[in-house]
Amino acid sequence: MQKLIRMSLVVVLLLATTGIVSAQYTIKGTQTKGSVGHNAKLDCDGVYVKKTVKIKSVSGDNAGFWIVDDNGKSYNFWNSNDKSAIGLVLKPGKYYAYPMIRQKAQKGTVIIRLE
Repeated sequence: MQKLIRMSLVVVLLLATTGIVSAQYTIKGTQTKGSVGHNAKLDCDGVYVKKTVKIKSVSGDNAGFWIVDDNGKSYNFWNSNDKSAIGLVLKPGKYYAYPMIRQKAQKGTVIIRLE
């Protein structure tokens, strides 16, 4: 009986933890410098959020960044890891994030945490 209770408790904790984790999302984007007009590369798989979320943190090696939704709306932030993005509300949909590359750098990154 005690074993059943312990197993039930573990299952409940796992379900609770899964529920908490599933409400958190991370968007990761990169930009690699190339020859002008030829082989520069933007890369982001995007993240689909099922409910309204807010930006909780921004990090990476960038000179600013932008977020684009699946309707083409763009949110632009002009400073490195711009803290003014924190708290921005994003409605359900798919979002992509891309960094602006610092001067003299070959690559930029941005990581945006949503909750």
